[in-house]
Amino acid sequence: MLRKHTEWIPKGKLLRLVNEKTRYTSENAGRRLRELEVSGQLEVKYVKGHAHYRAKPSTEPAHVAETCVACAANKELVANWV
Repeated sequence: MLRKHTEWIPKGKLLRLVNEKTRYTSENAGRRLRELEVSGQLEVKYVKGHAHYRAKPSTEPAHVAETCVACAANKELVANWV
């Protein structure tokens, strides 16, 4: 979820989502968020003592479908399939 969003998402919202969609506890999800922040995959900011997270911007070049070998092979496969 975080990779698709560049805005800041409150920790509470993420924990509620985890509780609704998985069997993981809030404690496990909170620990994982902190681990991802320490590893450099997430950014965290604190607003009035509450954590907000977002994915770090990617330093990899954007995907260009026109020059991607895998995309070209997939297009050829789909064209032959139809």
